[in-house]
Amino acid sequence: MSAFPALVRREWRAYWRTPLALVYVVIFLLLSNSFVFYLGDLFEAGQAGMQSYFRLLPWVCLLLVPALSMRAWSEEFRSGTIELLDALPVPPWQTVLAKFAAAWGVAVSALLLSFPLWLSLSWLGDPDHGVIALGYVGAAAMLAAMLAIGLCLSALSENQLVVYILSALLILLYLLAGYPLALNPVRELFPQSVVDLIASLSMLTHLQSVTRGVLDLRDLLYFAITAAFWLGANVLLLQARKGGLPLWKRAALLPLAAVASVVCYLALAFAVQTLLPPLRVDLTENRLFSLSEGSRRIIAATREPVTLTLYYSEKEARPYPQFRQYADRVSEKIGEYAAQSGGRIRFEAVDPEPYSAAEDRAIGKGILAIPLEDGSGPLYFGLTADSGGRNQSIGFIKPEAEQHLEYELSKLIQSVQRQERPKVVLVSDLPVSGEGNPLQGGSSPAWVVYRQLSERYQLSHLSPQGLRIPEDTDVLWIMHPRQWPAETLARIRDFVESGGHAVLLLDPDAESVPGFRLGSPVPADLYLGSDFGGLLRRWGIGFDPGQVVLDSKYAWLMQLDENQFPKRNPGLISLPAEAMNQRDPVTADLDRIVLSGAGALSVLDDSPLRIEPLLQSSDSSRLIAADAYRQAAADPERLLNRFVSAQEPFVLAARFSRDKPAAGGAGINLIVIADTDFLSDRLWVVENNLFGQPVFSAQASNGDFFFNAIDQLSGSDDLISIRSRGSVSRPFDKVDRIRRAAEQAYRESQTRLLAELDTVQAGINGLQVDGRIPENRLNDADYRALAADKVRLRQELRRIQRELNADVERLGQRVKAVNIFGMPLLLLAIAAVLAWRRRNQKDFSRIGHGAL
Repeated sequence: MSAFPALVRREWRAYWRTPLALVYVVIFLLLSNSFVFYLGDLFEAGQAGMQSYFRLLPWVCLLLVPALSMRAWSEEFRSGTIELLDALPVPPWQTVLAKFAAAWGVAVSALLLSFPLWLSLSWLGDPDHGVIALGYVGAAAMLAAMLAIGLCLSALSENQLVVYILSALLILLYLLAGYPLALNPVRELFPQSVVDLIASLSMLTHLQSVTRGVLDLRDLLYFAITAAFWLGANVLLLQARKGGLPLWKRAALLPLAAVASVVCYLALAFAVQTLLPPLRVDLTENRLFSLSEGSRRIIAATREPVTLTLYYSEKEARPYPQFRQYADRVSEKIGEYAAQSGGRIRFEAVDPEPYSAAEDRAIGKGILAIPLEDGSGPLYFGLTADSGGRNQSIGFIKPEAEQHLEYELSKLIQSVQRQERPKVVLVSDLPVSGEGNPLQGGSSPAWVVYRQLSERYQLSHLSPQGLRIPEDTDVLWIMHPRQWPAETLARIRDFVESGGHAVLLLDPDAESVPGFRLGSPVPADLYLGSDFGGLLRRWGIGFDPGQVVLDSKYAWLMQLDENQFPKRNPGLISLPAEAMNQRDPVTADLDRIVLSGAGALSVLDDSPLRIEPLLQSSDSSRLIAADAYRQAAADPERLLNRFVSAQEPFVLAARFSRDKPAAGGAGINLIVIADTDFLSDRLWVVENNLFGQPVFSAQASNGDFFFNAIDQLSGSDDLISIRSRGSVSRPFDKVDRIRRAAEQAYRESQTRLLAELDTVQAGINGLQVDGRIPENRLNDADYRALAADKVRLRQELRRIQRELNADVERLGQRVKAVNIFGMPLLLLAIAAVLAWRRRNQKDFSRIGHGAL
């Protein structure tokens, strides 16, 4: 191996003596960063992550890697220097590895020189550095496999254009191997095992697995095996062409060697993907893909054996790679549970083929039959848990909800262990339960939060009229009390003060009150504010039903009219993680919670309770009368005009508690949320359609927040630690601050200009007669001056509106320019300086020799 370093240095210098390496690096940086900003919309997406970069990187490499590798052997054969290499006392495999190491060094150098993008994201927000670092590792491994392919094909021909085209086509096949459209022709000619083998060779699939933040040994072995195979093939080709002779003169044994090599490569790749157990390292900041401590405690607490049965239609899922790949990950995750359980959790996989007994069992256990778009048989993809004669199921496992997979599995195991589900009783006259609403008679569908909560708990909806709270109630859910009978309030008081757990939702502006329509006048006899009698005063809880919290910092952007710019509604508050109590498991690690027309909570001076805030507004907040807030519904942004902050945050949700008195009695554990609308569907879920089935995607953490509260009050602390481990939003904080500052400046200018415009309009109105300007006054100097001022002010209003996001746009342009052109220009400048110095040194040497 003593000659190997010298060979590597020779090849490395060969790349940098010519412009090839520099041109490759510069074009790579220009293309990759241009792609991520203009095709991946990195800046516009506003998320501090490089997923879009690594998603587009393979297509940049498809264009450039063949260009980097095409001359490796073609130039040696064309120039005849291959004979010099053959004369060296080194085996061919060392020469191949030297060329590969040098080319990979150039490619990885270009990749690492994209680090300014990483720095930019760190400056703009708070990226997950572990995920980004692992993405670079996966990209470097992919480059190794691509370069090995290019080097091997470079030994086929002296024509570099032919080599480039062949390399690009073969790499393209590797990239497309996992796409359904590319696999359909193969599926028609070969059995499914061959199709699965080809699909497992997709570079995109393995790169995406790495770039999500999980280092799987199987993915790295795939790239290593692929690179080793093509490097080995390269050695065989060189031996076939040894001495510079044409390939066909030494091809007698080549077909046999090629077939044997391909068979070994495919067999090894298949064995790695199917037989090797998953060995993973989760590098995400919150360990999103590892079993949490909560799951481990739930596993340890299993008293009776649990059998998890995955019903998965393997044949029907073949045309849908997203299901096949996700089914593998579900199986692996269940396998982790089984491995941790010491034999208490068993895993079975069943394919419910059409008209089989397995299909009948799946249907009987609540597994949903999903019709497919191509009209083929139904797809089953659900999970059941059986323990001690009890059965629970997940009717359909949604691939788009993978971040909640661990929670769903742990919840399934825990629920099947319980003899009875916890009992939650809802007391409200709001139409939360749809058909189950005792006052509305099923006039509206149940809210998503009610449907999801009823899947885990014994949930019932009782009318506040003649309320009887069942004795076995675990959690009492009190929602928007208003003008309730004294007997009802007394029973609620007795339940809470006897140690019962309760969650209380109050609201100064409940939009879901029957008879109220958003944006319409409020009937005089309709009360939108909560009224809890004297109970709040008795417990020392402060809440004013006539005051709504406005927050200029966390105001949510909303578009009332598609022809208008989005406007911020300070009463529609989008709370980020920093506004949540990260020390409380109910709100820890949640992403974003949206409230509408929320009130403020406090603890009175003589209160016997402790207050622990869960949600708070920013210090750029104020209170406003609920009536005034409702009157501004058509143009909520005007609430920000002349906005005067109270310079302190308001408590929007809190835990009120009291320990058990020493003299006897019970403690109090009460969670109070000063908004009811945050549970309405419009604020946190979006309905989509998947194979004809409605699928609700959470757009905010409203549901998680409320479920956490119910889980904790019912004694399920372990589930709380799992629920909060979903995807985390990583916004561009600097962009958000600039945008808010610009909006504040815009509002101040708008207020000033509107006041001037009102003055001008008043002057014009003073010149009118019967609502019109007399013709003899149209040329009056005063009127012309007022009219000109009106036009000027309106133009100024339009100008500042256009420039509202100018600072953000300028920042985006600077970030794009620095990342796209900064490093390439720096490299070109360094290359120019080095070339100038080299030239001066040659001139100096020539002058010196002439003087001698």
